[in-house]
Amino acid sequence: INFLDKEVASNKKERALEAFHRNGYSLTNATEMIAQIRPTDCSDWTVADKKKFAVEIFRNRKNLKELCTAMGKEMREILSYYLGTYKKSDDYR
Repeated sequence: INFLDKEVASNKKERALEAFHRNGYSLTNATEMIAQIRPTDCSDWTVADKKKFAVEIFRNRKNLKELCTAMGKEMREILSYYLGTYKKSDDYR
């Protein structure tokens, strides 16, 4: 677990721990596995993703399940972006 604590970025730790658990706590292929993990803070979203979110959130009337389908993202990513970034932005107001 020291490996995960020292080597994995904070925005990937939760998912890295989940993957580590699913892998039976084996460090075999750990670096490849961690490289494939997307950050939980949506820092990998492009400008186009953010603009699409702003359009889709109103088009889908805040139906997050429909928004996930339209965006092609997981619910946890949609919620993270909505609560952590979008609600604080000028686009929300």
